[in-house]
Amino acid sequence: MYLRPFDLKTATMKDWEALHRFDATIHAEFWGERPHPPFEQFVRDTRHGAPLWETRRYAMWNGQGHIVGLAAMWINRTGRNSHLMEATIDALPEWRRQGIARWLLAPIVTVACRHGIRLLKGVTSSASPAGEAFMRRLGGKPVMTTSTNVLAIADVDRALLRRWVEAGETGAVNFALEALAGPYPDDWLDGVSALYDAANDAPRGDLDAEDERRSPELLREMEAASAARGDERWAMIARHRPSGEIAGFTETYWNAAQPEGVDQAWTVVLPRYRGHGLGRWLKAAMLEKVLRERPDARWVGTGNADSNAPMLRINRELGFKPYRSWIVWQLEVGQAQAYLAEKAAEPLALVAPDPVLA
Repeated sequence: MYLRPFDLKTATMKDWEALHRFDATIHAEFWGERPHPPFEQFVRDTRHGAPLWETRRYAMWNGQGHIVGLAAMWINRTGRNSHLMEATIDALPEWRRQGIARWLLAPIVTVACRHGIRLLKGVTSSASPAGEAFMRRLGGKPVMTTSTNVLAIADVDRALLRRWVEAGETGAVNFALEALAGPYPDDWLDGVSALYDAANDAPRGDLDAEDERRSPELLREMEAASAARGDERWAMIARHRPSGEIAGFTETYWNAAQPEGVDQAWTVVLPRYRGHGLGRWLKAAMLEKVLRERPDARWVGTGNADSNAPMLRINRELGFKPYRSWIVWQLEVGQAQAYLAEKAAEPLALVAPDPVLA
């Protein structure tokens, strides 16, 4: 058994194949029948993660060339929340309760300390109780519960969608919808950035985090990464006719490598324009577009904080149903250090030079 960094720039084909096999097993546990990305798509997704974070990975290998555990961490590079780092630890089911998670925690703590990070954020799934048990052993604090909700295309109430669209067209007379595929026009960027700022009022429970900011420059980086993954983004905006201001938007993502699924991303309305039914109008209009133009789609998935009552109400009315539940945790780096000190044992071999851990 040995632990080494998984460097995307130097990984061999065998490394990538091992990572793909490992991820497929974890994916099946977390997501059930939802298809795992094919190899080429998986490599694109992994290489072109969101530019919001600098990503590091450490893999635990056995003597047969298989990855049996993986630690991943995301260091915020936006200049905000520099005290906080998101991290995950996964291990193959048959390799759990053998101390692997403890060894994978060590590089997470080392990286956090090197970057002056005092708080770790993690997420555990209802599909894998082992994750929650480990977080409780560490002394982690559950700060929020969230859910992945799924709408089966076959169950869509098309008459309801039409009613919502017509209600928007006749009731919100000071607003108009505009659809867009691909990058945002330059003159939309400030308005879209303001909508992402408004999304900061979405619930985040007791998580010790400050508001994030997606500048126009960062939005362009996010678009480039999404395009490199092969994602096709559709956006629908609601524009305030008198002022010309972008009042709200909704986004969906689709990838030809996995055509059966559509990801419903943010739906946000600026606070001063709420109360006009724009959220329902935007969501219904987007779903009608998906029904017309994504013939291979079988489901639409989205994530919601369980405390986000307004959005959950809209999604429930549309027919979204709970699919997976998640717990968001925060853990002081000092607590993780204390745990590792208490559980200290003969270390595993760390192979391949790693300047972060040197």
